Order: sequence, then C-alpha cells, then structure tokens
Amino acid sequence: MSNKHFLKHLSGLAALLLAFSNQSHAEEAGLPVWEVGAGVGALSLPHYPGADQSQTLVVPFPLLIYRGETVRAGRGAIRGILYEQDNTRIDISIRGSLPVNSEDNRARQGMDDLDPTLEIGPQIAWTAHQGLKNNVQLRLPARAVISVGSNGIKHQGNVLNPNIRWDHQFTGNFRITARLSARFGDSQWHDYFYAVSAADALVDRPQYNPGGGYSGSSLGTTFSYQHNDWRIGGGLGIEWLDGASFEDSPLVKESRSYFVGFAVSKALWKSERKTQRRLDSDN
Repeated sequence: MSNKHFLKHLSGLAALLLAFSNQSHAEEAGLPVWEVGAGVGALSLPHYPGADQSQTLVVPFPLLIYRGETVRAGRGAIRGILYEQDNTRIDISIRGSLPVNSEDNRARQGMDDLDPTLEIGPQIAWTAHQGLKNNVQLRLPARAVISVGSNGIKHQGNVLNPNIRWDHQFTGNFRITARLSARFGDSQWHDYFYAVSAADALVDRPQYNPGGGYSGSSLGTTFSYQHNDWRIGGGLGIEWLDGASFEDSPLVKESRSYFVGFAVSKALWKSERKTQRRLDSDN
C-alpha cells in the first residue's frame, strides 16, 4: 500500500470516528469502565467545504471505550478532562479533515495535494440545561490546525468553532443529537484550502489570497441506538459558506456542502469493574 493510500485510509478512519463522536450522552453509573470491540462504517462528504466533488469511504474501525474520571475514550476520540465542576467543563477538542489528491479534483488540477489535517486544542463547555431527556450545551473550542503528510508535520493556522448542542434521549436505547455551529479561521488556515498562488493561476483560476475571519456555519444531527452489545449510529448535516471570508475563492464551487454517514459496531469484551457515578461521555 502506498503512503498516500495509507494516509487516506488512516485519516478516513479518523474522520469516520470523529464524525460519529456526536453520538454522545450523559451515561449513568454502573456501566463497564472499558469496552473493546469492532465495527464498520460508511461516510460520504465533499473533498473540502465548497468543493463540487465528494468522496465515499467504507472503513472498518475498532470500538474502544474507556470511562475514566479524568481520561475518557470512545465515539471517535480520546478526551482529557482538564477541569470539571458543576455545569462547566474544560477538555481537549479534536477534529480532522481528509486528504485530497488534486488529480481527483477538477478545481485543484495541477495544484499541490491537500494533506490530512488534525485540529486540536482546549474547549470550554457549559451546560445550559440538563434534564431527564434533554440536555443543552454551549461550547467554545479553540484549535490549532496541523497537517500530516509526506512533507512532514506543519502548523496550518488556528480556528474557533463556537457551537450549541441539543441531546434528546427518546428511550433508554435511542437518542439523537443536533448541533448548530459557526467557524472562524485565520488567514493561514484559509490559505491552506482556498489560496491560489501565482504559479497555480489559470484563466479560470485566478490568483487568490484569502484573509482571516468567518469560515461558514453548519447544522448536523446524529442518532445512536444500542441493544445489548450492538451499537448503530448515523448522521447527516449541511455546511454553508455564504458570507465566508474566502467565498470568492476560485476553489469554492458550491456554497453548500453535505455529509451523510452510518456505522454499526459490537462490543466483544467488557470490564467487570463498573463506573461509580454519572459521566458526561460526549466529546
């Protein structure tokens, strides 16, 4: 397997897991401290926000859940709890993007490929409402964007992603989550995806240098259903770029982007030790 295909598979796995990290909820006490299993998922999304071409991935993944007091893992991420008191929590937020081979994208023909990125940084979360079935939370993650590829690891700018989440527990086994969010990025992050250098400029792709500022908004929803050791999850969403600071980039071909995904997994092994208190297991 080539390095490019390996990176695409690895980042596709990460993107799939992170896409379903929204299947979150406050978990009651008495659950296994850890669970290990396996699953498979499918995810369809644009090459990058604003692209008019998309890609579909079908990827197997490990199911790894750990419900610790200060470290929690599951639903696509490992989360370190920096502070947790009453309705406020500070933790580490993670997000990522898939690589793009410019040969496969009409708008980027002849340009450098886009390496997969990892966004990581602190997040402040405040629970505005917590009831038996509904939970509303306001969040402010601030992340550094890091690309990983054949040219090494590079810092590609910084982003802010304020959002509001609503979780609803229909039954003990079925829940949905909806999230409305906005993004803001600096000029370095916008350059990585939307800049066109003089060397890459064409008649229908003029030179372009975006500034920093508003990066678009998104609305997404996910669902999860659990029966015994089986978990089924899915999600869909829309991202719109109207008013984004890079909206006029020749690489922006669509003002709307859509994603849809589905996953199924099974826990194969569980710890005998149980959690002692209710945990907010979301990421």
